[in-house]
Amino acid sequence: MTPNALSGRRGIAQALPVLALSAFALSIVAAPGAQAAVQPRVVADLSKYCRTKFPNSTPTIRRGVDHYCNRGGSLQGIDLAEACRLTTGSRRYERMGARVLCFKTRAGAPRPGPRTDADFAKYCRAKYPNSVYRRLPTARGVKHVCRQVNAHGATNQGIDLAEACRMTTGSRRYSVSGARVLCRGVERRTAARRRVARRADRNARVRRGTYIWPHNGVIYRGPLKNGKPHGIGTNTHPKTGFKTVGQYRDGKPVGPFLMRLRGRLTCLRVYPNRRSRRLPLSRCAHLRGHLS
Repeated sequence: MTPNALSGRRGIAQALPVLALSAFALSIVAAPGAQAAVQPRVVADLSKYCRTKFPNSTPTIRRGVDHYCNRGGSLQGIDLAEACRLTTGSRRYERMGARVLCFKTRAGAPRPGPRTDADFAKYCRAKYPNSVYRRLPTARGVKHVCRQVNAHGATNQGIDLAEACRMTTGSRRYSVSGARVLCRGVERRTAARRRVARRADRNARVRRGTYIWPHNGVIYRGPLKNGKPHGIGTNTHPKTGFKTVGQYRDGKPVGPFLMRLRGRLTCLRVYPNRRSRRLPLSRCAHLRGHLS
């Protein structure tokens, strides 16, 4: 064996411990425990996306990786970020072959309301009369109790933290920070939600207007709520001009009807599937002022 070969083998033998140590260090750096925790992922609910965006459609795959919504042979592309938002509330995703995995983050979760210290004194007054709030140190931290004194001595009653928070902020959610119990408030409405609520309230207000009954063409004039008769109004037949006065609630008749038959005021109780019944005029006294 030549001297050059011996020197080469000696160099390799000396380098092996260094290479092994480098590989061990790399394995520690790349170990799962040393990496950041992997966020949980969920398979995207493509069926929900198709039902929402394209009714009566079903998800399908073409060419092994392309996702579509199939509606009667017509293919509509799927926005994977939007599909993940509908699935987990986050638009982040990754693809593994034909699978679409959505990250579960708090990006789409509603923001919690402000946090307030629990009012334990109020809880004790409501649950245990003549009791006071006390904070007792324990081996695990702090225990919150209501101390009640009676003729037989003093007793400590445990406090339900969730119920105490409900009495404080209206929400049963809370978090413990040392000796403090912080109650989360009810989520505040955003400006957009307030506008929607005001618009719905305006639409629900009762206004006077005209409504045409679709089954017979009779014209109703009177209060309307959400576009339907709501209150005391007058019905007029478009051809004969015959008038009746009645009361409605959310588009449905309630109570008797007042009309003029052969020159005389008549009070009738109208039933949908049987013959109407005549009532005394006193039962329609509240309708007289609306019949001209």
